[in-house]
Amino acid sequence: MQKAYKQINNYYINQISSKRMKRRFVLLLACLLAGIGLAIAQTPKTITGIVISEEDNQPVVGASVLVKGTSIGTTTNMDGKFTISNVPSSVRT
Repeated sequence: MQKAYKQINNYYINQISSKRMKRRFVLLLACLLAGIGLAIAQTPKTITGIVISEEDNQPVVGASVLVKGTSIGTTTNMDGKFTISNVPSSVRT
């Protein structure tokens, strides 16, 4: 009879341990995914583009390009192209 009680007791202990392990695994996975998301969110962006005149569809040389809400900016080159590096990820483009 004691053997039967031990088997039942061991069964319930194993079930509880299994549930705890599942919860720990899910919690670990959630923390890992949240950490990856935060790391990616902190990565600075690079913005590139071309400024073209509306009147004659020609590239605009020397146009000032600024990131809205910041003091980050640059000017276009001879082909009207620009590249802005290290733009914070919080800035909407």
